[in-house]
Amino acid sequence: MAAHPAHDPTTRLAPEVRGFAAGPFLLLDDLERLHRVQQAGAPEAAVFYCARVLEVLTADALRRVNLEASPNVFANLDTLQQFNLMQTPTLSWAHALRRLGNLVRHIQRRVRPEDAEVSALFVERCLEWFFCRFRYRPHGDLRRITVDEGPLALTAGTELRPLMVALDAGDFKRHKWGGAFLRAPALPATAAEMLLDRQVYDEARRLLEAALGESPDDLRLNQLMGLYFSRTGNLQEALRRLEPLHARFLDDGETAGITAGVYKRLWKSDKSDGEWLARSHRAYRHGWDVSRQSNAYLGVNAATTSLWMGRPEDARQIAAAVRRLLQRRGAALAKHTSDPDLALNYWDQVTLAEAQVLLGEYAAARAAYVEAFTKHPEYHDNIAVSRGQLGDLLQALGAACGAEEFLAGAPIPDAP
Repeated sequence: MAAHPAHDPTTRLAPEVRGFAAGPFLLLDDLERLHRVQQAGAPEAAVFYCARVLEVLTADALRRVNLEASPNVFANLDTLQQFNLMQTPTLSWAHALRRLGNLVRHIQRRVRPEDAEVSALFVERCLEWFFCRFRYRPHGDLRRITVDEGPLALTAGTELRPLMVALDAGDFKRHKWGGAFLRAPALPATAAEMLLDRQVYDEARRLLEAALGESPDDLRLNQLMGLYFSRTGNLQEALRRLEPLHARFLDDGETAGITAGVYKRLWKSDKSDGEWLARSHRAYRHGWDVSRQSNAYLGVNAATTSLWMGRPEDARQIAAAVRRLLQRRGAALAKHTSDPDLALNYWDQVTLAEAQVLLGEYAAARAAYVEAFTKHPEYHDNIAVSRGQLGDLLQALGAACGAEEFLAGAPIPDAP
């Protein structure tokens, strides 16, 4: 691994960056301490300082657009993504840094020097986003975070920096998988996630197997291998991979969501086995509670599975909390009339609609569904999934019409 630069890179920061503060947090202090612990060869401390910077930047970004920041970094990143305030690949790097922070806090495996190196590279990307590309950045005319307009170089990154640039450009060539790339699990995990999103499944599996050969205990690599089997239809193998992770990392919302989704698909394939549904509900509900009721996806699925289990009152209670969450978010965004991108996106709209169906607010739900489907025709596969879920909800509620009739305006009595 390349040596860290001996000079203090923080001396090259632009004045606007050097002076940034959020409450008691002073960015310059943390970056200077990050540099010192890197020099001392303390990778855990280096990852910790990088994760602190990410936590502050994401929360401050949300406050700048009048959105409520969560103490949960995952929830904050999810909100930034929903409103097009942080795009891929920056979002991928930010989530990778968040996971490395969790790795240090929860001692999920041993921390390597490569982990500290990629953390520094990730936080550089996040700083560049916040100060130079974020639409509501503190200083609108800042082009680079350094006075000489070169990379901040919190770490030399001789081997890893070019690989991150290649991934930014969508270059997944296999000849680059080796050495420092595989020894820093966050990089192959990010690349594998991009491949899974593009449905390049065989390549994703080969990469995950190679990376797990180097880091068999890495949480994200094992999550993604479970997700690979789930998406390719091998649900039993997905559970074999995911259930031990869910038991070990019970408070990890991503593991809960992936595992709950597999349980739900198993139940839908054989509804006579209610145990799959019960497991799905428990995982969704626990994830919703752990997120401090800030993850609407986990919340609405906890509500829906409650209904399917014959617990309509529990379903309505959770759905009401999801509705309040999204309505507060929508009200905050409504203040930005000059920015059309700051509005509830497709997933927020259909989640709100699903919560409204569970609450018996059929007219409002129909309007939200129709608006989401009309505004986002490019989501045709996701729209089909949403229509199918709506049909299942209506059936569980005892409605006399299906999804198509409901969306076309068929009258349904208000729920009691």
